Amino acid sequence: MIQNQKTVLIVDDNYEDRETYRRYLLQDKQYIYRILQAESANLGLELCKQAKPDVVLLDFMLPDMNARAFIDQLQAEFNNNTNKLPVVILTSQQDEAMADDEESYDYLIKEKIDAVGLRFAVHKLIEQTRLELELEISKQFIKTALNESEKRFRLFADNLDAIIWIASPDSSQHFYANKAYEKIWHRSCDSLISQPLSWLDAVHPEDYERVLVKLEQQESGQLTNIEYRIIRPDGQERWVWDRGFPIRDENGALSYYVGITEDITEQKLAHEQIRHLTETLEQQVMERTSQLQAANNELEAFAYTVSHDLRAPLRAMQGFAEALAEDYGKLLDEVGNEYIARIINSAQRLENLIQDLLSYSRLSRTDLYLQPVNLNNVMFEVMTQLDADLKAKNAQVTISAPLRAVLAHRNTIAQVIANLLTNAIKFVRVDEQPQVLIWSEIKTPGWVRLWVKDNGIGIKAEHHKRIFSVFERLHGIERYPGTGIGLAIVRKGVERMGGRVGLESLPGQGSSFWIELKDASR
Repeated sequence: MIQNQKTVLIVDDNYEDRETYRRYLLQDKQYIYRILQAESANLGLELCKQAKPDVVLLDFMLPDMNARAFIDQLQAEFNNNTNKLPVVILTSQQDEAMADDEESYDYLIKEKIDAVGLRFAVHKLIEQTRLELELEISKQFIKTALNESEKRFRLFADNLDAIIWIASPDSSQHFYANKAYEKIWHRSCDSLISQPLSWLDAVHPEDYERVLVKLEQQESGQLTNIEYRIIRPDGQERWVWDRGFPIRDENGALSYYVGITEDITEQKLAHEQIRHLTETLEQQVMERTSQLQAANNELEAFAYTVSHDLRAPLRAMQGFAEALAEDYGKLLDEVGNEYIARIINSAQRLENLIQDLLSYSRLSRTDLYLQPVNLNNVMFEVMTQLDADLKAKNAQVTISAPLRAVLAHRNTIAQVIANLLTNAIKFVRVDEQPQVLIWSEIKTPGWVRLWVKDNGIGIKAEHHKRIFSVFERLHGIERYPGTGIGLAIVRKGVERMGGRVGLESLPGQGSSFWIELKDASR
């Protein structure tokens, strides 16, 4: 096995969350991870039996049991009543108070998890497990062969960066401390042995009461786990992580404590730096959001101007042209009447263009509240709405019912389908009856794909992406009228609903446009 390879088990019923944590871990440069995933607690327990993981990332609330019950079964399976199991609890904001009950386990709030924070928690647990394993080896070593192996034990312990200490439950005696105490506390080991409580002199005043609580827990035989600050003789502050483990005799009586304390100042500084960067980023996001809101307000004002100030003279132009044709058409020659017709047609095209631009603008600005939508009902409404156009084209539309329900915004999905259907009956060869086939299917689990297939002129492969952009036209307006915004509205609307768009087409063989939205029928 590779030395820096670690096994991480992710137990979470949310597939997207599991994939996010997996991606975060695979970006780690310190360890190579073998990642196992389970969507239920029972499957997670089974995977623990098959390959004991170095770290378990555990969702607090699972469909079959909560984190507390999972940990109880895990303890029973591995008969581990002393050392902390390698578990990080993942909890939502509302579960945070319940997660506090699991005091001996680290937990992360899901809404605040980022790549750096997750890896920091995993690194910490891996390191803790390693140190506890070393400590367990040390405890067994002390218990079975202290007298005859003291020299070798001291050699082992003195080469650790963490402090190994052995003390009475009330800390009135310190039997042993390795040289790491001198490195971290900047005080001699002899002073600790001769004055067992002298280490308390270095505890930061703001953390002193918490450390006294730790000593009370130690006297009562509990596992202790605390982070606090110390002040060295030169005035330098350091953060330490201190854990204590009770050692009992064969009758269960508390004999002494073995502990491990390490300097975590660098980790704390890194965490504080991350917190500061997060706050800075949040501020930048707020500022950017404010700027976007201002731009959005300007866009709304522009849309209002277009909708009212620009359309008013346009309607007047069109109205006067129609009045001119009606009242004076007989006095004009053929060329004059043609000019009037062109004015009316141009005004109508400009009106259609303004309408499509406003629709596209609204899609960018409007909040879309998604809910389950029955596509069969929407399709009936769209067919009713386009009835005149379908009859004018003598179009044959076949719907392969039933269509599946999707998570969407009803008005937006209706507009998207209407644009696709209008597009399907427009781009056909002269004198050919438009034939359209509509159906839905599941191509990807959890997603519904709706197809609109036509018998039109088709589209070259190099134009497949272009046609979803604003004002992209592949044919002259005289032959195939339109504004060039219809498919852009389709793309924008589907993306705003969290979906995808695409097509399959070849010149002369028709086109099959598709949209994909989340399945609402499950």
